[in-house]
Amino acid sequence: MTAVRFSSLCRSSHQVLLPLLSSSCCALQLLINAIAGVGCAGFNTILGPVRPIFLSVLMYATAMSFPGPKMNGLGKWCSNTAITFFLALMPELLHIWNNNSWRRLASQVTTATTANDAKVGATVELDIPSMGCAACINKIDSTITGSNGVLSGRSWLNDDPKGGRARFDIAANSIDDVNEIIKSVVEKVDGSGFPCRVETVDVVDKRPV
Repeated sequence: MTAVRFSSLCRSSHQVLLPLLSSSCCALQLLINAIAGVGCAGFNTILGPVRPIFLSVLMYATAMSFPGPKMNGLGKWCSNTAITFFLALMPELLHIWNNNSWRRLASQVTTATTANDAKVGATVELDIPSMGCAACINKIDSTITGSNGVLSGRSWLNDDPKGGRARFDIAANSIDDVNEIIKSVVEKVDGSGFPCRVETVDVVDKRPV
């Protein structure tokens, strides 16, 4: 019975724990972002530097679990391996999603159409010191672009110092509207667990003088 439990624990570690560690717990950060506004938990800061080691161990464990010449259980191995590496490579998959060219193109088309009708436009840049991984980018992007009055937006991580920034475009009818939109976006980003401050605001006033 003890041997069976140990074997089951090893399989669980291989299928769940190792992939999570190999992704710097990216899936856990996504879950935290979805259910609680506590911001970045710092998993990537701790696990990021040793991630290559976990990935190497995971690949070795996956290769060693291959069914063998008789191919017994090959289908189950393939499905488990797909799930395992989906979790392990989630930072890369999120990076691709965050930078999806089709989403960017659609956003640019919408931005161009709406911006032409606006009387006042603005480009705002935020400083967000607590950003730490691709899951943070995903959360901040969705928070900003889901705000009223925002045409488009994106965020990114700094190389040095740590943390990140976000930039978004606004279309409004007056300067007061622009200020209200900026205030609303800052409150939403703060509320999602990422304290931020306005770094720059570039206003374009199209109204006749």
